[in-house]
Amino acid sequence: MPSASDRENKSSSLIVTLVATSFFMENLDGTIIATTLPQMARSFNVHPADI
Repeated sequence: MPSASDRENKSSSLIVTLVATSFFMENLDGTIIATTLPQMARSFNVHPADI
């Protein structure tokens, strides 16, 4: 049976992994949007700064 400290270490590791994954996904999303803005602006017939 796992001890309390083992469970605490596992939950801490899970939280750290979730936070790191969230930051990675946020950066990835921002990069994708930034690179596609000119294409999206052309599709909507607006200036990229207006998007």
